[in-house]
Amino acid sequence: MILKQIHSNKIGAYAFMLLLLITLWVIPFLKNNVVPVNVSGGMPMGDFLYQLNSTKWISLVASFVCILLVSVGITRFNARYGLLNKQSALPAVVFVLLAGSITSIQLLNPVMISSVFIVISLSYLFEAYNYRKTMKECFIAAFALSLGSLFAYKIVLLFPLLIFVMIPLRVLSFKSFLASLIGFVLPWLFVFGYELMWGNMSEYLLLLKPLIVKFSGDFGYTLESFIYFGLIVLLFIASMVTAINELGKKKIFTRKQFVSLIWISVYIVALVPVTGGSVEFITLAAISLSILIAHLINSINSWIWRNIFFFSVVALTVLGQLFL
Repeated sequence: MILKQIHSNKIGAYAFMLLLLITLWVIPFLKNNVVPVNVSGGMPMGDFLYQLNSTKWISLVASFVCILLVSVGITRFNARYGLLNKQSALPAVVFVLLAGSITSIQLLNPVMISSVFIVISLSYLFEAYNYRKTMKECFIAAFALSLGSLFAYKIVLLFPLLIFVMIPLRVLSFKSFLASLIGFVLPWLFVFGYELMWGNMSEYLLLLKPLIVKFSGDFGYTLESFIYFGLIVLLFIASMVTAINELGKKKIFTRKQFVSLIWISVYIVALVPVTGGSVEFITLAAISLSILIAHLINSINSWIWRNIFFFSVVALTVLGQLFL
């Protein structure tokens, strides 16, 4: 019954999503052992993040706003393109469950802010399919991605993914690639220009951390965390297989979108060990995973098994809150 209400476009579904978000984001505020994430002093937006992380409640509110914005973006994305064949709050609810499953990353971290820009980037990239000339949309998509990288350096590693996703969407050409490259480089040119004119370039370059450096230090992986992430991977594989099996039933553009979402998820999941096991990337991965998991739930014919599967995802979040 609850799932039926969530899997709809009624105001109650979005009210439930907001209530769930508030509930999950109150938990780290009540835990005394959760502290705001330290950010690198070499980051272009390091001072801004430092101010937001000055106190626990400010960090919590800022992260809440970021997750809410991403949830709204995912909901709008599904409503615009009908990925589940209906308007539904389910993808946003699944995103909140995944993003709120680990207390230590519920407070503000650089990737969380970058996720807002990633949603904007994907929105413009998918929109490019509707135009014959795609330079503008590709430029804005790359520009938004680059803005996200000013908060979290590792987002730079997503630029090849942006170009790769343009292939199944059939918006890749020499002009669109050039527009994307310019859009991605432009924010960093402003950063380096500022340092050259009013800052200290040599000191700034020394402060820049390699891309493989963790944002918030060691997560402290345990047996429980390996089990949890193993279950997340199994959930992702099941969602991916289901989406692949149903590609033939979908419209051409929807099929291309699902192929893109699958590759985005695979790329980001594979990026986690490459970037030193940054657990913050679960927020980023949850953007595409939430749609794939919601699609898996939607594809189950029996309402009983739909509810069982959905509450299994809820139970996974509860276990993450308890043990991670």
